[in-house]
Amino acid sequence: MTPDLIELDPKYEWYPCRGEIIKDIQEYILKGPYLNVLDVGAGDGRVLDGLGVLRICRKYAIEIQPCFYPILKDKGYKLLDTDFVGFAWFASVLDAVWDVIVCNPPFTYAVEWIEKILMCKKFNRLIVLCPAVHRGHFVSDEWGMELYKTAPVDNFVEYQGIDLLIKEHNQ
Repeated sequence: MTPDLIELDPKYEWYPCRGEIIKDIQEYILKGPYLNVLDVGAGDGRVLDGLGVLRICRKYAIEIQPCFYPILKDKGYKLLDTDFVGFAWFASVLDAVWDVIVCNPPFTYAVEWIEKILMCKKFNRLIVLCPAVHRGHFVSDEWGMELYKTAPVDNFVEYQGIDLLIKEHNQ
């Protein structure tokens, strides 16, 4: 099922990862093996699909758009919850050990989502797509993220492109 054939609620700002961004993510985490990967804001699962070339045993997703639930389930991804911001049992996810957390948040709420993910106590790698306009907030002493790559995005001039930010070993 393609995104143009499903009913999307525009308030959730679904901007899917493009192929070149998925390749950048693959390139960065290719050092695997990874047992647990969590995709926060998974959409139709295309980032998890793109990680299929890696040795990943368990793929988990958090996604709010109901139209994507059957797609994620059909692909074999475990849907942990549907509302990241209102995630009632988020503490158990924070205490879990994640080899990789990937997040492509709605740009309007990028800061809120990324800060919440950075509270996660145990992960080996965190990879977030973030509007470049917020780069200084996260590439700082407080949050300790690093800029991996920046991709220009034609439709998001106000965001100054998309940054691929990373953080390793938050344990």
